[in-house]
Amino acid sequence: MEQQFAIGKNIRVVREVRGFSQEYVAKKIGISQRTYSNIEADKSKVDTEIIKNISEVLDVDPIQLMSLNEKTLFSNCTNSGNLNTYHQVLDKENDALKNHIQQLQKEVDFLKEEVVFLRGQLTK
Repeated sequence: MEQQFAIGKNIRVVREVRGFSQEYVAKKIGISQRTYSNIEADKSKVDTEIIKNISEVLDVDPIQLMSLNEKTLFSNCTNSGNLNTYHQVLDKENDALKNHIQQLQKEVDFLKEEVVFLRGQLTK
């Protein structure tokens, strides 16, 4: 039985650094975009053959892909000239998280107002 791995986050980060879409990588390795998305989300484990295929498309060693961390990625990006792209990916993630926090804060503010209103209704 072939060993399976959960390395979706590593795959996603390298794919984004390379500037590839999920659709592009999925097509290159012969799977649907939905299946590929599930791999990146760690909703499905991948066997070594899929890791090998993804690694070839992303131009990264399969072992590095499985053991990727920020230090390794930073080193690879510096050596390959993709450092700015890596920072752009991090900036996008940071912006998305800030937007999400703002949305959550708006919801919290709305709910606070709702609580005040409902308390007012109870005292009538």
